[in-house]
Formats: sequence, structure tokens, C-alpha cells
Amino acid sequence: VPVPGPAASRFVNAVAFARGGKLVATGYGEGLMQLWRTTGGLIPLGKPVRASAPNHASGRELVESVAFSPDGTILATGGDDGTVRLWSVSNPAGPRLLATKNDAPGSYVFCVAFSPDGRTLAAASSDDRTRLWDIADPAQPVPLGKPLRGPTSYAISAAFSPDGKTLAVGSADKTVRLWDVSRPASPVSLGKPLTGPAGYVYSLAFSSDGKALGAGVTDDTAWLWNVADPARPSLLATLTGPAGQVFSVAFGRGGRTLAAGSADGTVRLWDTQPQAAAATVCASSGQPLTRAEWAAYIPGRPYQPPCPTS
Repeated sequence: VPVPGPAASRFVNAVAFARGGKLVATGYGEGLMQLWRTTGGLIPLGKPVRASAPNHASGRELVESVAFSPDGTILATGGDDGTVRLWSVSNPAGPRLLATKNDAPGSYVFCVAFSPDGRTLAAASSDDRTRLWDIADPAQPVPLGKPLRGPTSYAISAAFSPDGKTLAVGSADKTVRLWDVSRPASPVSLGKPLTGPAGYVYSLAFSSDGKALGAGVTDDTAWLWNVADPARPSLLATLTGPAGQVFSVAFGRGGRTLAAGSADGTVRLWDTQPQAAAATVCASSGQPLTRAEWAAYIPGRPYQPPCPTS
């Protein structure tokens, strides 16, 4: 069901579901944020509130990212005015601004992400840096260490692993960097940047078991890495098919399915389990090689067809 925007705009730029899926936050092109209840249909709660300050040059500032805390009581917003805002949404009909931080004047905050324990917030910005905040008291965010550096262009996307020990940061420099944030005040870079994409790494998501990392890229692809050992990641797959930029990726609850939303107006689903992929290939490959065919085409090797006979 389409989510209508505020009266002044229909440009929805950011969406997030609270845990349980009963509450939705939307960020808009003219700097507004709106909360919705999903039970009984999409029902607006209260009036839209300004989540990004007006700008005299453009008139409005885009809300780039919205994210709920794990317990669903706090909403973080990031905008093109360079701010991170934290809101109390315990009463969704009346969100209350708790804090506004702008440590990167003149930059855009492209992504905000909560750690699984809800005590740390990551904010990726167009000044090529990602900042970590201690939000144990969300009304008084405290910066943790120095901003994370490394990308040679915009830090666009960020995601915490399910155990909260690893932070992935995607950049306009076409890389993903992994950080050990088990001690958030002293993050440590893990290995070399993940490379291969030919576009901006616009979205990142960890599987529920933390062993896989998915990325949506503006070169019309999605990427999948094995990060079971985040210090030694390896490429699992480059997923093609979309005819437009892939702006969003997400894993299903079991971590088996990866969804990718593209500028071509589609959402594609991939089964990330190798066994399932092999079964699909075998099911569509026709008759398996017989022993006689194997002996004729692959002489001298034991009979071991890749697809078992039924």
C-alpha cells in the first residue's frame, strides 16, 4: 500500500520499521518525518515533524535516513543539513525531540544505524567519515573516539553485525570497510577494504547469523561476502539482474533470502544457500550424465555427476 506523504510533498526518501512491524517511520524530501501505525492499514500518527532544517538555497533539506532503536522507543534521523536527531517515540502520535547533533557542518548525514544493544549510534556522512555516538542517555549523546576514516569519498551506508562487534561502512569510493567496534570508543580497522563494485555502495545488511554481508550498489548489482571471520572476508557472489541502481538490500529473518530494491522499480529475491542454488540448477539442467556418457566424455575419472540421479 503506498504511503502518502505530507501535503507539501510525495517524495519519500527513507523508510524504517520498528521491531515487530507495527510502527513505520518515513523521511521526506522537504525535511519532514512522519510516523505510521500498520495495524488496521497504514494510519498516520500525529502531524509530520521537521527532521531536517530549512535551507535558504534549496528551501528544504532532505531526510536521508531513519532508524529505530532495537526496543522501538527511540528514532534517529539523518539529513542533508548535517544533523543527527534523536526522538522519543514512546508516544508515536507525539514524537519528542531529545537531541540534535551536528559535528560535520556542511556535510550530509547519509545513514544512521543503531547497535543491537541500542547503546551506540553510527552516522555515515558526506565528509567521508563515520561517527559513533554513545546514546545510553539519548538526550545527551556523547561522541565515541575519533570519527572513522578511510573512505576516499562519501561514507554512505553503515550496518552493525548482529553481535554488535563489527561495523560495516559502504562508500562512494566503491568499497566496504569493516571495523571491530567491540570497544566502540577504540574502533579497529579489520583487514583490507572489500573491493569489486563499480558504483556507490548505497546499502549494507548483515545476515541474522552475522556470517554474510550484503551490499546494494549503484552499478545495478548486489554483492554478497562471507564475513564469518570479519578480518578475513571473502566474496560469495555478485548478483545481477536489476536494470537500475540497487539502493536497498535486506536479509530475511532466517538469513537465507536476500532482497534487493532497484531503481528499475523491482525487488528481487535471492536464495543465498549454495545447496539450494545447486538444487535449482540441477532441477533445470535436464537429464544427468549416465555412466556411459561419463566414460565417453570424461574418461579416466570416477563416475561422480554434479547432479545426482533420482
